[in-house]
Amino acid sequence: GSSAEEVRKLVHQFREKLGVPESDARVESGSVEIARRDPVLIEASSVPQGDYVLDSRQLYEILLRPIQAEIAAAEHICVIPYGPLHFLPFHALHDGEQYLIEQKAVSYAPSATILLESCQGGSLSIDRMLALGEPACDLKPLPFAREEVERVQKILGPERCRTEFGVDALRTVVLDAGGVRNGQAGDDVWHFAMHAMFVQAAPHLSYLQLAKAGGDDGRLFAYEVAALPRAASLTVMSACWTAMTREARGARRRIERPFIFISCGRRSNRHRNTVVCRR
Repeated sequence: GSSAEEVRKLVHQFREKLGVPESDARVESGSVEIARRDPVLIEASSVPQGDYVLDSRQLYEILLRPIQAEIAAAEHICVIPYGPLHFLPFHALHDGEQYLIEQKAVSYAPSATILLESCQGGSLSIDRMLALGEPACDLKPLPFAREEVERVQKILGPERCRTEFGVDALRTVVLDAGGVRNGQAGDDVWHFAMHAMFVQAAPHLSYLQLAKAGGDDGRLFAYEVAALPRAASLTVMSACWTAMTREARGARRRIERPFIFISCGRRSNRHRNTVVCRR
């Protein structure tokens, strides 16, 4: 079989060809100023390069072919990655005929514990939802972000789903929603359709990019989310780079982890869950 180092190199090569390299941001030593190789700003970096399908097929043969029988029998595949596999979009692996996502529903969990709690959480009743899309900022508008949020509101209805766009999609909206507001019921779902940035050197400085307003640059940082008294029962992050991760001795550090941290019992007696939609 292939060694871990061989798999690591192949994953790196696959991502480079897809135009989504593993390291997209860093923090200068002694400074919070973020120096970015930003795929949002450098459009060429998001253009697939080379024959990535060959790498996709090779990774499928190494990682999934040995459990092909189990895959065939399953309706839903949940991946709990380890090490360099945190950088691998399993749903984009190709078996020679189809991509995995064309065959099965594919999801990801940061740990077996979180997956077990998710499976025991029961169904979610959506009575209150906050959806934010296409915040006004200096970045190029994210394709279909506004349409996505509008579609969600159309499905649920404006009485259950409140939306904010453009200059109104502010970080303070999220901070207020995550605060304790005179006994007001919390949201069941938060939906973010916007740009995001994963800061590999300092994951707590990873952020969702909301609207700029006055002196507020609109960045909702991971450490701010981790400090919220509460979060929604379900958080959907349909944003660039929300599924990026830092690998450190097998540990997983991702933008969604602060939502999970709040949600799975630190400040709540209700089960919570987090979903990341990769763009």
